[in-house]
Amino acid sequence: MPEEPMAEELDESPYPNVTVCPRCGGQMEELAVEGVALERCRSCRGLWFDAGELEKVLALSPQPAIDEKRRARSPMEESGPKLQCPRCGGQLIKMHHLRNPQVTLDGCMVCYGTWLDAGDLAELQSPRWLDRARDLLQGIFG
Repeated sequence: MPEEPMAEELDESPYPNVTVCPRCGGQMEELAVEGVALERCRSCRGLWFDAGELEKVLALSPQPAIDEKRRARSPMEESGPKLQCPRCGGQLIKMHHLRNPQVTLDGCMVCYGTWLDAGDLAELQSPRWLDRARDLLQGIFG
């Protein structure tokens, strides 16, 4: 009769830990934000979110300041080769976030993780100009 897996084995991800940055190859470090475990590159400061983690972080109020200012990007980063998923090894595809279509993120269609370059999370967290204008008009006209 085969042994049943122990409880801690059932909760483990089938994928390895994220240790290498998909953007620059730098070393990743763990970062805990309100109970969400993220990984951040020590070199380029990009962030890796496992499936569902980006939405959890964006729903936090107030928004945690874990990202840095957007850095200048090379054209190669914007339109260059696809990155490899640091979690499962699949290919990341470029897409735009619905909250702010100006932000290009890299998503994995296998494990559903998301890579954000430095500054992208801050862009997603900041109220868009349309939201600011609506709030201003509501304040004026009620």
